[in-house]
Amino acid sequence: MKVNVVLCAITVVVSVLLGYAVYSIAGIDPNAILAGVVSTVCFILTLIPAFCIKYESRALLVNIRVFSMVAFAIMLISHFAFAAIWIKMPFYIIINGIILCIYLGIVYSINSTKQY
Repeated sequence: MKVNVVLCAITVVVSVLLGYAVYSIAGIDPNAILAGVVSTVCFILTLIPAFCIKYESRALLVNIRVFSMVAFAIMLISHFAFAAIWIKMPFYIIINGIILCIYLGIVYSINSTKQY
């Protein structure tokens, strides 16, 4: 695996901007700052494997990129939906935590298959 540092920096900036958008949409909700930080972390964790990491195998690269983009889209919809409908923190943390854990587990299992 190789990491492209320039794409990684761009990905982090995009994730921070999306996190700020979630914070802005949440508005006066007392949990808006927490939602912005959590969404930024979730976006970083899905976008870095999608764009910044080069894998040994082309099949592995395609599988992880496609799955990462699908997970990113699901998280994007989830975070913006929760921000728009007044965040209920237990539901927000549980749902997005489950999505993130499933994503990380599947990416780990895809990466550990060593498809060559």
